[in-house]
Amino acid sequence: MIEPRSIKALVLTYDAYHPFVGHMIATYEARWPDHPFVFRVPFQQSAQELVERYGDLVEPVRTRSDIRGAVLDLTDGLDPDEWIYWCIDDKYLIDADLPRCKLAANWIVAQDDPDIACVSICRTHCLLRPTQVNLGIGQIGGPDGMVFLKRRSFGEIWLHQFARVKVIRQMFRAFPDRPFRAKEMDTFISTWGRRRPQEIPARWGLYVSRDNHCVFGESTTRGKITRNCRGSFETFGLPLPDFEFSDEHKILGARLGPPGQLVHRVYLDFVSLRSNAVARLFGQCTELGSPPTPGGVSTDAN
Repeated sequence: MIEPRSIKALVLTYDAYHPFVGHMIATYEARWPDHPFVFRVPFQQSAQELVERYGDLVEPVRTRSDIRGAVLDLTDGLDPDEWIYWCIDDKYLIDADLPRCKLAANWIVAQDDPDIACVSICRTHCLLRPTQVNLGIGQIGGPDGMVFLKRRSFGEIWLHQFARVKVIRQMFRAFPDRPFRAKEMDTFISTWGRRRPQEIPARWGLYVSRDNHCVFGESTTRGKITRNCRGSFETFGLPLPDFEFSDEHKILGARLGPPGQLVHRVYLDFVSLRSNAVARLFGQCTELGSPPTPGGVSTDAN
């Protein structure tokens, strides 16, 4: 079993977004209470508020201010094959199938095959597209009948997921050595034909669970706080950061009922999840918005 505080969670953030990091940590504490993560948080001026609130859950690391430099500084000195949890600051945990998440996490970090390099237990958006995963070819079996599909690109690399240090470090090392905006990173790994996408090295296997086990919320969109995130801040009693508000409601992942159901399998393997409205046509997609319910499913949407 994974020991508490045994996996470094590398957070992509900067000082102005630390309130979102605090909110993200609060959601993990509430919805995965015995999670194994210590959040390695970059800062330029101070991370004192996070340390005061969350104590040894936070490992502050002074880094360069540019995105590429910050990530390279965060990974500096770490073993390339070490498993970390990659978590960007504008995602937060809404719901988790904890028994399956724990099984998967224990299995992932026990892998001694260095070619198994990155594993997501949230299957959503482009990872639902048959063009982005190998169905049947190259899939690997996990614990208790779990199946992991091989991914064909870096698509959805911004989801929270397990990765070896070398994946994150090499990906960012390949990014332009200049200041850039976070949104530009999508073009660097684009799978939508705007430019040649960054290729996954042949020796690395990036995987995603065939069934979705986590639901995440997006905290911001175009620099504004999403409606779901605003409600979640209020639920946790956290002060809202000084950002404009958006009316958009952004949820990643859907709980579609028991994973053994055939319709669930067909849906996950062949349907592109474009919106929660589409998901409702195929099953019980729950937009889970707020109250912290350790080990269970939140029931009211924001």
